[in-house]
Amino acid sequence: MKEFKEVYPNNELSLKEVGLFVRSEHLLKLLHKKELYTDRPFDGCSEAEIKLLEQEMGIRLPESYRQYLLAVDHYSGRLFQGADTEFSQLKELQDEAKELLRENNNPLVLSDSTFVFSIHQGYEIRFFKLNEGDNLVYM
Repeated sequence: MKEFKEVYPNNELSLKEVGLFVRSEHLLKLLHKKELYTDRPFDGCSEAEIKLLEQEMGIRLPESYRQYLLAVDHYSGRLFQGADTEFSQLKELQDEAKELLRENNNPLVLSDSTFVFSIHQGYEIRFFKLNEGDNLVYM
C-alpha cells in the first residue's frame, strides 16, 4: 500500500495545501482560487451533524477533516469529482470499502482505526487512520 502526503484527485489541489487550513473559511477560499466551484454554492455540514456521526460511529475525526466537512461535505463542487465522498455516504463507505477489497481478493484488511472518506469510481479507496493524527492519507 502506498502512503501519500500529497494526493492530486482529479484536480490540482493537494492535501498539503488542504492540510494547511485551520478553519473551513480558508478551505473555501482555496477552492475558489483553484476554480473548483460550480453554479451551485458549496454546502458544509453542521457541527451537530459531525458530532452525531462521531457518536454513532464511536470515533473522533481529525480536526482538518472536521473543517473540511464544515466547509463543503454536503456539496464540494468539483473537488473529488467522480468519487463518493458526501457526508450522507460516510457510514456506508466503511462497509463498501471492505466489500470492495473482498470482491477483488485484496489481502488488505481495514482496521477499526481506519476511516474511509472516499471511494473513487469503485476502484480507489481513500482513507486515513484515526490513530495517526492529521494529514496522512492512504489510497
